[in-house]
Amino acid sequence: VLDRRKLSGAGDEFTTRLFQLLGPERVVTSIRHKSGPVAVAAMHDVAANRNQAAVPVLMARMKDPNADVCRTAIYALGVLHATQARSELIAYEAKAHPVIRRTIWTALGRIGGAGVPAILKRAMETSNSEDKLAALSAMGHTQNTELAQFLAARCVSKDPTDKFAQRAGISLR
Repeated sequence: VLDRRKLSGAGDEFTTRLFQLLGPERVVTSIRHKSGPVAVAAMHDVAANRNQAAVPVLMARMKDPNADVCRTAIYALGVLHATQARSELIAYEAKAHPVIRRTIWTALGRIGGAGVPAILKRAMETSNSEDKLAALSAMGHTQNTELAQFLAARCVSKDPTDKFAQRAGISLR
């Protein structure tokens, strides 16, 4: 039985040892757990261990009403480069809460593929600076030459306080 009081989050010693004892199949099953902290810890574990078997379960949790569960499922899909989640993430992106949408951009940046450059460039057209910074960061995760050129052009600025140029430069590395 998992004791949520001891389950403080991903990467702590207790959680790591517990998931090692349970094995990868049980960790994937733990993603379905009704307790948000248990599910989130399991999601971080499958992402850290690159457990591709978790992708269908993560996709099922990416629209969870619990924002932490939702964001972590999307994050894990990105870390796993889950190309099978791309179309669902793209469809969800337009109607997602802004914080979730930014997480989707990062996941799509990691996953890459058709439609991703257009979404990330469109995100740069917003007036919201948090959205722009998130989109620039997401572009840094891609292997797309078009977005790399976009970042390179963006990081050339005569203003040393231009936070967008600074973020583009960091993302380009």
